[in-house]
Amino acid sequence: MNQIDLEFLYNNQLALDSVEKLLPTLPESMIKAINVFRTIRSYLLIKNLNGDIIPINHICHMLKDAGIPLPVARSIEAIFIEQFCQLHSISFNLLIDMELSILKKFLLKEINI
Repeated sequence: MNQIDLEFLYNNQLALDSVEKLLPTLPESMIKAINVFRTIRSYLLIKNLNGDIIPINHICHMLKDAGIPLPVARSIEAIFIEQFCQLHSISFNLLIDMELSILKKFLLKEINI
């Protein structure tokens, strides 16, 4: 198992089930990050914005519109601004890539690569 094709995991339903089973074994910080990415992606799908590029400074308003309490939405936006300072915008596909990167990092660490 030298190379892990995480894109394949998402394209294959059985593998997707395996990814979902993997989530509880991840560190809490990774789970929280993945949940944030998924919440934002869900909102983008619901609002039919999955093809759009969203400025980072609009995350708070998006999450608030999705029903996330304002203080939590502000905190999430602040985390994005602080942790991903090189990003000025996000997209549906970028959020998927970010989630896959987290999973890949964890899996590679688990197999000592």
